[in-house]
Amino acid sequence: MDTVVQWNIRGFRSNFEELKLLLNRSQSAVVAQQECRLGEGQLPPRGYTLLLLRGKLMPHKWENCMTIDKYSWGYRANARLSDYYTVEELLKELITTVSLGGNLLINIGPTSYGEIAPIFEERLSQLGDWLSVNGEAIYKTQVWSHQNDSHTKDVWYTAKNGSSGQTTVYALLLTWPKTEILILADPVPSTATRVTLLGVSQPLSWSAAEQGKGIKIAVPSLPINKMPCKWAWVLKLEDLQNQKIKINPMKFSQHHKSIAMRKERGF
Repeated sequence: MDTVVQWNIRGFRSNFEELKLLLNRSQSAVVAQQECRLGEGQLPPRGYTLLLLRGKLMPHKWENCMTIDKYSWGYRANARLSDYYTVEELLKELITTVSLGGNLLINIGPTSYGEIAPIFEERLSQLGDWLSVNGEAIYKTQVWSHQNDSHTKDVWYTAKNGSSGQTTVYALLLTWPKTEILILADPVPSTATRVTLLGVSQPLSWSAAEQGKGIKIAVPSLPINKMPCKWAWVLKLEDLQNQKIKINPMKFSQHHKSIAMRKERGF
């Protein structure tokens, strides 16, 4: 019977002696990874530190690895509905991760038959529906000079350089505004500024905030069946005074997507 050593990062030291005995006893039957020998706090040659300050802009490329099942990276037949992240929670992870210059990896655990459970298919389809409307605020974007609005905390920013040299700023709203006027403190409008809601062609009315600090945007009154999407909405801000991208993070190209997904049926 084969000996299995459970890899447990938090309790690795407790398995060290067992692992050493196994290696010494069965050298011909053990495949060992010798590429990287690091001590605590040392950086790997092809990777980066695991240190991640949640909600903070990192000075290097990073990835947010998560799983739709809150308690397992595999499939659990006895999982409850509350054990899975909602689409709203997944979108918050996607939006905040990209706004802070990160890449998002979402894991799903297939069944023992290699099938994708309906709950996972539903979540991926929901994310695909959202990206079909708002994908331009995610793909090929960069970190803007502000990541989280300093007045309205449920608003996050991304930015994209256009072919004409102009920068488009995207304000991603995790929740729909409760008032008729949305105040954003960080974008500074110009006389040429244009504001649109992705998925709606008609531009929105706006005015400069007091003392030129920020912008006030008239929230459109849309019936439910006319809303461009069901969760998280995106305002496209063009020709801002402070549109320039001040940071040079990695881009999210169509080939290196922040979330690799297509809307597929019947798998």
